[in-house]
Amino acid sequence: DRAGLGAVDAARFDGILADTAGPRMNVRTGSLRGGRRGPVLWRSDEPHRDMVRLRYSVRGRGGRLIVGRTADDGRFLWRVPRTLRANVIRVSVKATDLAGNVGTGHSRWFKVR
Repeated sequence: DRAGLGAVDAARFDGILADTAGPRMNVRTGSLRGGRRGPVLWRSDEPHRDMVRLRYSVRGRGGRLIVGRTADDGRFLWRVPRTLRANVIRVSVKATDLAGNVGTGHSRWFKVR
């Protein structure tokens, strides 16, 4: 890398991408219910979107992976584990742009129904 230039995947981008800033993320969820599908939504200011990783954290305990790699398209339909009913959680979205910069955002803490 030269100063100010991030590495790019040559198979997906055939130029030099001068981008050193990570994506800024805004994450929110609808009302999520254990054992059902529900949306995780995010918004990014990133013009060179690539992939995201989603995780959840249970208040007072550790976190777990929701999905390791999915398109940074602003929406993921998650089948919420039944075991999360009545737990207070938050969802995190970690985005990587085409230049390899990383940004993370979190939802508010909320109770799974």
